[in-house]
Amino acid sequence: MQKLKALFDAHAWLLILPALLALALIDWAMVRTMLEWSLFGVVLVGMAIIISRLVFPQIDVAELMRQVRMTNTAAGLVVCGLLIFFGLLVLALAGWVKP
Repeated sequence: MQKLKALFDAHAWLLILPALLALALIDWAMVRTMLEWSLFGVVLVGMAIIISRLVFPQIDVAELMRQVRMTNTAAGLVVCGLLIFFGLLVLALAGWVKP
């Protein structure tokens, strides 16, 4: 049930829906090409958020950040690992969709 809940994450959809709406309204050739790929990046980040929450549903980043502020080195390493994972996931999604 928790993994299904990740598909309805408001943060991810807040990134995806406005970008999709803007993509649907853009119709100029050059501007469309430039903005299309920029906005599509936002959609990819939203998808990456959903995927990362499906893969790591048990990790509470807010709690980890509280632990990091209290100088918990292990929590800092987990946050660092999550950032690396998320960055590589965005790069993989961008490489996957590019023709």
